[in-house]
Amino acid sequence: MAYTLTFPVILASSQIGLSLDYQLTNTVGVNVGSPVSGAVTEIGLGQYAFSSSAIPDGFRGFIKFLSGATLKAIAGIAPEEIELINTIRTDIAALPTAGEIDTELSGSHGSGAWDGGGTDPLENTVDDYDPGQLGYILGQLSGVETVTSSAPVVTESGDIELVKGQDYRAENSNSITFQSTSWPVLGNASVWIEAFSDPIDMDVVQQGGATQIVRLNLDDQVTADLPLNRYRYSVFAQLSGGSTFVLATGRILFV
Repeated sequence: MAYTLTFPVILASSQIGLSLDYQLTNTVGVNVGSPVSGAVTEIGLGQYAFSSSAIPDGFRGFIKFLSGATLKAIAGIAPEEIELINTIRTDIAALPTAGEIDTELSGSHGSGAWDGGGTDPLENTVDDYDPGQLGYILGQLSGVETVTSSAPVVTESGDIELVKGQDYRAENSNSITFQSTSWPVLGNASVWIEAFSDPIDMDVVQQGGATQIVRLNLDDQVTADLPLNRYRYSVFAQLSGGSTFVLATGRILFV
């Protein structure tokens, strides 16, 4: 048995035109099988898309991405996390639609009061709600699924895995970036991440247009002082109008 695994492979913007193969390895780095070609598609600007339906069930280890014999990226695979994601997707797909809920309520309690005057409140924009209201919170979550994070290692659960005491900077081609097509326009926005004792400012690399990108640089002094632990992070943007928007959430793991 095998399952399908799909995720982005983010390299430096100069890494274009590569033909990438992938190689499975076990948890101690020993190759499992041979390199496989044809599973990585170039998107552009050093960004590639990996998709394979040949990952063995229960496989735990790593995927190395190779250009010839040169290692370009590596990612971890934890089977229980993939199984959880598949279970959540299945559960979400099984949820009733708004129309099915309306039909059920109308059948049980009569029509008229359940249809919201012919409008679906879930179609309202975030601006229709105030902070603290459920609609506002749902609106903040709406873009999380389309946010892509990149770092030297991003695990299947979306954890960003970093090495204690190491620099992560753009000039080293290993900074941590987040990108999305669903954020509000970040022109003149202030962006920062909250995960550790103090917020850390971030850079807006690309704003406006179809895809917007923000970047986090971490100095070795910062990573050296942090205990080996998993940290919850949230990336915030204060927009030019003064409102604050949650760009991304997740976990950072120091090893």
